Amino acid sequence: MLGFGTTLWLRAGHASAERADAGLDAAIAAIRHVERQMSLFEPTSAVCQLNRDGVLHNPHPDLVKVLQLAQQVSRRSNGAFDLTVQPLWLAWQRAQRAGRLPTAAELDAARAMRLARAHGVTRIHPAAKTRHGAHAQWHCAGLRQRPGAGRIAGPRHRARVDNIFDPRTGYSPRELASVTVAAPTCAMADALTKVMFMAGPVRAFDVARQWQVDVLVVDKAGRWRASPGLNAVA
Repeated sequence: MLGFGTTLWLRAGHASAERADAGLDAAIAAIRHVERQMSLFEPTSAVCQLNRDGVLHNPHPDLVKVLQLAQQVSRRSNGAFDLTVQPLWLAWQRAQRAGRLPTAAELDAARAMRLARAHGVTRIHPAAKTRHGAHAQWHCAGLRQRPGAGRIAGPRHRARVDNIFDPRTGYSPRELASVTVAAPTCAMADALTKVMFMAGPVRAFDVARQWQVDVLVVDKAGRWRASPGLNAVA
């Protein structure tokens, strides 16, 4: 199936074929729900509406929860993670299509737009409703990341870090090729991979201790180092 701008593969195993099919149907429904809320590849998604209009009325609680987590990570990481980084990605994408690097002026303009959009994110909170629904966790294959073991987010092979930007500079960190984080939730692990990229091969382990998570980093020469919780399985 197609989702999040890439191809997804779903597998289910059960003694009952009907139960397996039902599980797959539920997984597909959950993926489509997330796409409707958070996909940048769906122009009608809630996130795209927020980007376009600067405000989102009556947002789904699942989206609010993700954005609140993102804001918490951003505050604790001093901006090393920032959910409003999309303008920087678009600036690099436009430059790459033109066969060049983005200029400093283009990156400055994208960073200014990023900071302006940060205010729009806070405007969704007062309208949030308290609803409870089914939750699912998964990780999708993409350019930079492969599925982990439930709570682990990170690439299996070397990463294309050109798609990861330091929100504070507009440039990609150059010291690490890949980062894998084991955290209590998939969302937290995914967010912290970006924080670890910005921290670099030495400070990543200090950051991991601060967040009480485990991390495995691989530098551009292929050398890897892992914190104790991941060292045994690395």
